[in-house]
Amino acid sequence: IAEVERVLGVLDGAVLVVSAVEGVHAPDAASVPRPATAPRPDADLR
Repeated sequence: IAEVERVLGVLDGAVLVVSAVEGVHAPDAASVPRPATAPRPDADLR
């Protein structure tokens, strides 16, 4: 996560990947625009 925090300061944009099973792992401290999508909304989360 430390590497991600260092890079966020120089990015113009980023892709946010969210897993309902594992949760969000990337920091959300920087003001970097991130598009959001649900790649597998029908995934079995049992």
